[in-house]
Amino acid sequence: MEPILIALATQLTNLISSTSQEYVSAKLQQAKSTKDLAKAEPIYDELINQLLNDKQEAIRVASQYREQLDKTFLPDTDIEYLENTFAKLVDLFQEDNDEEQSEADSDNDTKNKKKSILDAKTAEQITSLINTETLKSMQLLGFDFKKALGAPVTEGVRKLIENKFEDINKTSSNSQQNQNTHIPDVYVYRANIYKEIEQGEKIVYVLKIPAYGIFKVRSESITDLQVRAVNALGFLLYQNGWSIENSDFTDETQDDPEAYAHTLLTIDVNYSRTYYGVPEKA
Repeated sequence: MEPILIALATQLTNLISSTSQEYVSAKLQQAKSTKDLAKAEPIYDELINQLLNDKQEAIRVASQYREQLDKTFLPDTDIEYLENTFAKLVDLFQEDNDEEQSEADSDNDTKNKKKSILDAKTAEQITSLINTETLKSMQLLGFDFKKALGAPVTEGVRKLIENKFEDINKTSSNSQQNQNTHIPDVYVYRANIYKEIEQGEKIVYVLKIPAYGIFKVRSESITDLQVRAVNALGFLLYQNGWSIENSDFTDETQDDPEAYAHTLLTIDVNYSRTYYGVPEKA
């Protein structure tokens, strides 16, 4: 199973256990037993905040599951459309043998003959994959169409354009290669949430990520806290030249037993790099 799906499953399990019927009943009973509205109010506030936070978390987990499924499974309408159009795309990567052979003969130098990205047999094999029955069967076995064909086609189009504008693309290709080292899409970190009471008995929540020792974010709302944390972490990574720590979501020792709550923080690094950019070298 993909690491991101494991992380999402862990978050979903934690989400279900954090607001179980027993938890809600216990909080309500605790509030009623105080028989003091002033003491019961913080308990109700805590319960409401937790329920709202879990609702937002459930929406986020569901949307990420949907995103992961969309990367793998194609609907019937998309498959049918590909059946009708994919062959035209593959044709772009095949060599026009007659034309190129003529050019090679006229130059008396076969070394100058251009090399095609796909030969005719390979092109035919790839095209034969694109039919409804075959793709459905392969998807049930875990076939990722976008990785297997989408990514190579993207690279093929890039090469096709680069061949046409080779001189222009040499400089930009080298520059892009230097700036964009491979970074996994998603990192998941364990985070500890602490509850602090400031002057005037105002409750403030503080989120800390053990993987980044100096990192912490404050907010009066747990829901707002995690949104702020993701944005702040993206900016911190930008400031530090995208020096990224490995995901630690499987390391339960990062959970502080003295913390008010624990959570998993997910950051899409490639999205953050697009948003913040790459800092210029001094």
